[in-house]
Amino acid sequence: MKGATEYKSRSGKTGLVSTEDFVVVCDAMGIETGVEVDKVLNIGRWLERIIGHRLWSFSLPYGRVTKPIIRPKL
Repeated sequence: MKGATEYKSRSGKTGLVSTEDFVVVCDAMGIETGVEVDKVLNIGRWLERIIGHRLWSFSLPYGRVTKPIIRPKL
């Protein structure tokens, strides 16, 4: 049976993206998703505590991507 289970056994986890990472990247790019980034990150951290180990997510340990302040040239 092909599907997500096929990718689970692959060592590099190629093709799978965590929801937290996707939402954080969209937020950093200015793409509106309708999803509250901080809530998604809090849910991911909560799930890590429940299951007792880290999830495959790059954004959970670091949080949101900070956006640079763009100042207009005078």
